[in-house]
Amino acid sequence: MSLLLAGLGYSSVETHSDKVVVTDHAAYELQDTSIGVLDLIAVSDESLDNVFGIVFDVTTGTLTGFYDADSLAGSLDLQTYEIELSGDVGEVTPENLDASIGGFIA
Repeated sequence: MSLLLAGLGYSSVETHSDKVVVTDHAAYELQDTSIGVLDLIAVSDESLDNVFGIVFDVTTGTLTGFYDADSLAGSLDLQTYEIELSGDVGEVTPENLDASIGGFIA
């Protein structure tokens, strides 16, 4: 993820919160991994500007990752990817899924 974000023009990673003011070239990791985030992704909600993260749907076994491909604040180009897990997904929890890219250096 760090190579992807660096290639898109991001130069730092911060923790996302509702009170954050989005700035150019700063990526914000969304800590909310609840299934409700999928609704925001579906409509490319502007609250996901410069945000990246993952959501895991235990009912379908689908991991959805997302990121804003435009590193400028106020401009959203939301991209997603999905990975379907098979087998016993009951053991998968948000705690053992991590989109973190600690040590990000651009």
